[in-house]
Amino acid sequence: MSSRAPMPHYPYNPYSRRLAPPSRPSSKIRRISSEPRLQPILEHESHQNPSASTPGIPEKSPFRYQHRNLPSPDSWWHWSSKDALPPPYSDPGEILKPKEEKATELQSGHGFTARRGGWGRLCVFLVVAIAVIGALVVGLAVGLSKKHASKRPASSTSVPFAIPSSQSFPVGSYAIRTYLATMTTNCTSNPSTWRCYPYSTYTSASPSSSSAIYDWIISPSTTADATSQNYTMSSTANPFAPSFHDVPLTLLDGGLDTEHYAFSISMNKTVIPSAPLTDDDSQSICFYPETTLRGRLYTRQKPSTSNATTTSSSSTATPAAVSAPQAFQPWPYAAQVEQLSAGGASVPECYQASNGVAVGARLGNLSPEAADDSCSCVYQNYDLAAS
Repeated sequence: MSSRAPMPHYPYNPYSRRLAPPSRPSSKIRRISSEPRLQPILEHESHQNPSASTPGIPEKSPFRYQHRNLPSPDSWWHWSSKDALPPPYSDPGEILKPKEEKATELQSGHGFTARRGGWGRLCVFLVVAIAVIGALVVGLAVGLSKKHASKRPASSTSVPFAIPSSQSFPVGSYAIRTYLATMTTNCTSNPSTWRCYPYSTYTSASPSSSSAIYDWIISPSTTADATSQNYTMSSTANPFAPSFHDVPLTLLDGGLDTEHYAFSISMNKTVIPSAPLTDDDSQSICFYPETTLRGRLYTRQKPSTSNATTTSSSSTATPAAVSAPQAFQPWPYAAQVEQLSAGGASVPECYQASNGVAVGARLGNLSPEAADDSCSCVYQNYDLAAS
């Protein structure tokens, strides 16, 4: 039995379909082995041996498998008309533009400003920002000024009078402070039957004892009477003057220093005599039915006494023409109020009284005075006698 030589061992080739060795050595292998070997390439060989020629490229190895089992390029992508095409490549030149070209684009309007709305939008943004900053600065300044003003102590010096606003003057509610300057009793045979509140004339030593305040309201007139300047006067109830409503005001001496608004009404003055009129000293009451109430409110002449009062609602009077309480401002100019009654028959008419109400027959122990004689109560805040 003949022995067979051992089969030579060949390394594993992953690209080979068969592992069986060839039956006999290839002629190509013998030809390659017979050729001379390549010389090793030494580093810096050209410097050591400049005349040596560069070795040639060796031939392709016969062991390199030529037919690999790779998929066909046509099978890598399967595009159809329904499939979306891949996005196009960006131009590398656009991305890698020099700085000079980018600066040129910005100057010509093709850069940031062109994409974001241009210089117009940038200008609008700047204007809005400046407006907001200005508003904040103004608001801060006003707030600080008000804060400092609130911390300032109140001045102890009182202003004698305040000039009202020309836009609404003389419309408003006013507390007209006056003083009983003079009083006459010529219309009656018994001086105790004519009295003037507060029953004491003005003295510089004690001016408050003769003070009388009229709380009156000036309103726009609802009529078209040109002589009344379209203003009316209404009073409040008080213990020394009658109540009246919507009395027309007339402007007199217009444009002069004595310019004033004037009004006049007829009233029934009631007086509680300061002395008894009967033998039994019973209470009595007297009436002056033809008394005239006349007022003058000056618009330029200043008062000779301080007319400053605390702004508040009147504590002794209730507005007759206004349903809700009002604050009465001091009248800033001169003012005069008069109550006048002429003498004559039945002046005054006096009766016995009970709790301030007339009862019984008229008292006949008074003689009439001449019609030219008059009784008066004059209240004013200027030209007061210094006594």
